[in-house]
Amino acid sequence: MSNMKHFLKANKKTKLNAFYAASENFLDDDGKPLHWEIKPLSAADNERIKEECTAIIENGFRKPQVKIDTKRLQAKQVIASVAFPDLYNAELQDSYGVKEPEELLFAMIDNAGEYQSLVMFVLQYNKLNITLDEKVEEAKN
Repeated sequence: MSNMKHFLKANKKTKLNAFYAASENFLDDDGKPLHWEIKPLSAADNERIKEECTAIIENGFRKPQVKIDTKRLQAKQVIASVAFPDLYNAELQDSYGVKEPEELLFAMIDNAGEYQSLVMFVLQYNKLNITLDEKVEEAKN
């Protein structure tokens, strides 16, 4: 028999923020890479972001196609997950001569490999890179 008390909000575990050295270009006073603080991306925020990055393309007589701008989707997922540095901070944006968090992200992490590593870290941290097959395999164990 199932016990509903385990599902009460008070019993829900909270995921802690993670820290990730996103670039070798930002160093502390000791010359060590600074860590970015990564927070969990809520399911609601992720769905909103996916909706913003999805377009329905009408093809006349054929069924409409759904097109997802995956590059924009990943950038928005990263931005929504970064707790620090604050990518919405006007002073930080001004220092790079940009006005949007997406522009700031690309200005700060301008190395393609570092950017891809940050994306992969955020996706893994939020479990957004797990395939259905992996979930089925995990459920079996």
